[in-house]
Amino acid sequence: MFCKSVGKILNNCKRSTFILGKNILYEPCLVQTRSHVVLRRKHPVPPLEAHRDYRQLRLEDKYFIYEIVEEDKKEFDSLKVLLIKPVEELGLPGDIVDVEPDRARDDLLLTGLAVYASPENIEKYRRLKDEHDYDVPSSQYAYKTVRFLESTVHTVYMSLENPWTIEPWHIKAGLRRGGISVPENSITLPSTPIVGPDLNLEGKEFLSKVKVNNKEEARLRVRIRHVATLEANNLPLIEKYWLKIVEPVFPGTEEAEILAELNRGSKRGKRMSVTKGKKCMYIYKVDKMRYQIYFR
Repeated sequence: MFCKSVGKILNNCKRSTFILGKNILYEPCLVQTRSHVVLRRKHPVPPLEAHRDYRQLRLEDKYFIYEIVEEDKKEFDSLKVLLIKPVEELGLPGDIVDVEPDRARDDLLLTGLAVYASPENIEKYRRLKDEHDYDVPSSQYAYKTVRFLESTVHTVYMSLENPWTIEPWHIKAGLRRGGISVPENSITLPSTPIVGPDLNLEGKEFLSKVKVNNKEEARLRVRIRHVATLEANNLPLIEKYWLKIVEPVFPGTEEAEILAELNRGSKRGKRMSVTKGKKCMYIYKVDKMRYQIYFR
């Protein structure tokens, strides 16, 4: 009896996975989902004649053509939540924001960062803004911009033939080559001038600071690269130089400690590469749950 019942189950429920004692029967799993679809016939069935044996009646194929009237696949509206703790890129305690339902439930409500913006909660937390004095960011994406600037290795290209002293406009030009636009008056250089050309500085890095919206400060890792007028006279380029930790221009100083901290914060860990077309995607494992993805 047991074998017969199991056989019926397997015949009726194909593409499923079953566990029978210690044996596992693997089949592609078909997950059941509930759905609601309202249909109507495109060609209405005509009235049937009375006193006929309808068990032998067969409808024509056109009567099995249906039109969709309503589906349950609807886009859900955003969910209003009341923040009770500071949330980056969203707001401060006491702010009412519109968030996607999945993010609101998983990242905000479940973690205790927000509550539903119901009339009871709005009345309960109406004095939340006045009770705490938080440092308000200059914009919604200010902290995200700072993190991006600090996690990237920036290069400044200096002449191999003519004398120079690094100035803010050199940093501005180097950032522009990387697609970053920064005003010159927001760039701060080290107190000690950096002069060249000096091959001892090749590939070394120094600390520069950039003000974001005249408030947040980003610490940049800037590396020196000597270039010549003729491309044939250029120094060989180190492959994947942005993955390597190099010596600072001013060792043994506070700036060198900050550079070491930035290098530790952006440590790549295990690297995986996936080639797609002409671009190569590098995936670096930061910790157990986070990965960084770069395209080169």
